[in-house]
Amino acid sequence: MKKIVLSIATLLAVNVMVKAQGSIVDFENLVTDSTGYENGANLGGAPFKSKGLVFENYYSSQFGPYWEGWAYSNNTDTVNTSYANQYSTFAPMGGNNMAKFALIYKDTKVVFDSINNNGTNLFLSLQISNSTLAVRDMQNGSGFSKKFGGATGNDPDYFYVKFTSVDTANTNSVVFYLADFRDSNNVNDYIVKTWKLVDLTPLNATTGIKMSFASSDVGSFGINTPTYACIDNIIHDKTVGVNTKVSANTTQFYPNPASAFITTNATTTSIYNVAGALLITSTDAAIAINDLATGYYVVKMTGANGTITSQKLIKQ
Repeated sequence: MKKIVLSIATLLAVNVMVKAQGSIVDFENLVTDSTGYENGANLGGAPFKSKGLVFENYYSSQFGPYWEGWAYSNNTDTVNTSYANQYSTFAPMGGNNMAKFALIYKDTKVVFDSINNNGTNLFLSLQISNSTLAVRDMQNGSGFSKKFGGATGNDPDYFYVKFTSVDTANTNSVVFYLADFRDSNNVNDYIVKTWKLVDLTPLNATTGIKMSFASSDVGSFGINTPTYACIDNIIHDKTVGVNTKVSANTTQFYPNPASAFITTNATTTSIYNVAGALLITSTDAAIAINDLATGYYVVKMTGANGTITSQKLIKQ
């Protein structure tokens, strides 16, 4: 029997590879004025874009002014409880100790700025935290809302964000509790005050994500709890279909999914988890991944010409 040896370049030219375009949206590329935030006032109330995503925004100077949807900020005041401080996260900084972060007010959405109709569009993860306004309101209550837990601390209060696909055929969802007082043991009650990771992979392929709030504190006009959440480091990935030919000159790896190792034609390969933490860096062609847990990862590869390519890795 004749033994056939295929080079990496040959393997990458066949029609079974999946090329991906991954990105981490950390909002550091967006510009704010001296206030340290942008709520749409300088954008004409139009959506803003960052690294492949489009963020919904509505702004009006006629009422207040008033905004809803997405904004971005670097404010971290944890003391001021007035609405003038609605752009602050309670966490000490943005996610991963960076300066900027995004925040949402009321139900909203984020979508890809372009769609691979013959492939897969994925949101892998994001980081989330509470705003200062929400934390202080749940801790103390206000003229419009209650203190979480009530006077005795026994009220089963909660405040969460639900992530769903904008595609009606996709009914998957992810729920993250920003505060949860439902446990019978009050010791387990909590209000989120630091950045937490939200795994979005259960949503599967989607063209965008809707965010909606729910709270145990509801009045005649809806939720009394201030419906803010701070969001950072959104990791998303777009892969083209398996029938799309990938050039032999493209920096790439195989196999995918993989269980033991991957082989790449990159000069340097780095593997990150969905939280954005660097796990492996290698200059070898064959890279062992045995120690990685089953799940999704982001592989960043630097080619011989210095071009950086990102691809989703499915570890089995």
